[in-house]
Amino acid sequence: MNYEKHMTLNYQNNECVNMYTLIRGLHIAFNQIYTDSCAVKSSSVYSDRMLIINFCIHGRCEATLSGNKYAIVKENEICISTILPTKDFYYPGSIYEGIQLYLDLSDSNLSDHNRFLSFLGIDLNRLSDMFCKNTGLYIHQMSDDLSFLVKNIWETKETEAENIITSDLSKKYTVPCLTALYNLL
Repeated sequence: MNYEKHMTLNYQNNECVNMYTLIRGLHIAFNQIYTDSCAVKSSSVYSDRMLIINFCIHGRCEATLSGNKYAIVKENEICISTILPTKDFYYPGSIYEGIQLYLDLSDSNLSDHNRFLSFLGIDLNRLSDMFCKNTGLYIHQMSDDLSFLVKNIWETKETEAENIITSDLSKKYTVPCLTALYNLL
């Protein structure tokens, strides 16, 4: 895997994904996509065991996943998945804005991010089991508190972009979102 601290992915001038590596195995992406489809690109972010959390702020995203599964995530919904996308993403209305967390679950007992999150009271394997144990996929309306938190993170992404990779902002962005997930069930 590649562990660059920041990368910007631009496709067809209408899609922009700013991805930050917070610590090894833990990434946050800000998706600003203004087209009707986007090809799945191989990514250095994915491992064989991923927990991908997608917070949809505006628009809609549709994706074909491995295992003949399909996910549709709409505005103010959260998608939690351990299933990787296999085909193009589709964006009805040609708009999608959202935040994604990519959490590497492979060798989680030895990983930097697992120790970091465990220290803060977050167990990634427990979160994965809570939401994805039976089907690998969970889609649900965000709670008001989680929606408020995600929208605040979205609004500060431009002003704090250069500071996102610092440990204080890693905690500011990831820990409240992950902690709020425990309250969804």
